Amino acid sequence: MAEPWEVVARLRPKFAERAADTDRTGDFPVADFADLRDAGLFGLFAPKRLGGLGLGYVDYARVAFEMARGNGATALVFNMHASITGALAGIPSDASLAPANPVHPVLLLDEARRLASQALT
Repeated sequence: MAEPWEVVARLRPKFAERAADTDRTGDFPVADFADLRDAGLFGLFAPKRLGGLGLGYVDYARVAFEMARGNGATALVFNMHASITGALAGIPSDASLAPANPVHPVLLLDEARRLASQALT
C-alpha cells in the first residue's frame, strides 16, 4: 500500500476540481470524504488493534498538507475528525479504569473502532 500522503496526493486533483464549488455553495465536501473513506484514511490515527492505520502526527501533517493543497475545507474538516480519533487512540484498552470516569472507556474504544472502520453514520 502507498503511504497515506501519497494516496492523498493522487486524490488532490479531484479535491481541487471540486473545491470552488464547495466554497461557493458552502456545502460539505461529501465527494472528497467518500474518496477519503474509500482510500481507508478515516482510521489514520486509530490504533491497529482497533482496525486503524496507527499513524502519528508527523504522518498526519504530511496527509493534511497534501489535502489542503487540493481543498482547504476538506483538510479543515478532516483535521477535526483526526483530532478526535487521535485523542481516542490514547485511551487504554483496560476498561477497569472506567469507574472513575463518567464516559466509559469501552464506549470510547467502540467509537474509535467505528471511526477506523470507515463508517460515516
